[in-house]
Amino acid sequence: MSSTSTTIKTGITHSQKFQRRFGVAIRLVIAVLLIIFAIFPVLWIISASFDNSNSLATQSLIPANAGIANYQRLFNKDPNFSYGDIQYWRWLWNSIKISGISTILSISITTMAAFAFSRLRFKGRIGLLKAIMLIQAFPNLLALVAIFALIANLGDIFTPLGLNTHAGLILVYLGGSMGMNTWLMKGY
Repeated sequence: MSSTSTTIKTGITHSQKFQRRFGVAIRLVIAVLLIIFAIFPVLWIISASFDNSNSLATQSLIPANAGIANYQRLFNKDPNFSYGDIQYWRWLWNSIKISGISTILSISITTMAAFAFSRLRFKGRIGLLKAIMLIQAFPNLLALVAIFALIANLGDIFTPLGLNTHAGLILVYLGGSMGMNTWLMKGY
C-alpha cells in the first residue's frame, strides 16, 4: 500500500515538474517568436539602407549590391548626388530638442496633476477625473482642425507660438495631439 502511494506521489510530483517545465518552454518559444517578429522589420530597414538599388520592391534581407552610398548621400559626402538641401544633423538635433523639451514639460505637468488628484481632496475632483477620462475616449484626430486653427490664430497674436515653430509644436505635444506635428510644421 505504501509503495502504491509513493508511486502515485512520485508520479504527481514528476507530472507537476513536467508541466512547469513545459509551461516555461512554451513561454520561451512564444517570447522568441515575438522577439523575431519585432526585430525583423528593423533588420529589413537596416538591410535596405545598405542596398544601393534604391528599390524596396526587389529588396532582400541580404542585399546583393551592398554599399554605403545611401549614407554618403545622407551626410552630403557624395559629390555626384544632389537632392535639394539635406541637413540630417539639423533634423536630428531638432528632433532631440523637441522631444526632450516636450518630455520634460509633460512629465512635470502630469506629475503635479497626478499628485493633486491623488493626495488632495477638493470640490469637483471626481468630476474632473471623469472629464479627463471622457476626453481620453475620443481620438486626437477629432481635434485636428480645432488645434490647427488655435495654433494659427495664436501665431497671429504671438509669433513664436505659431505655425512652423518649435514652440508651437511643443505646445501641441503638451496638449496630447501627437499626430499633428507634420500638419503644423508645414502649415497646411
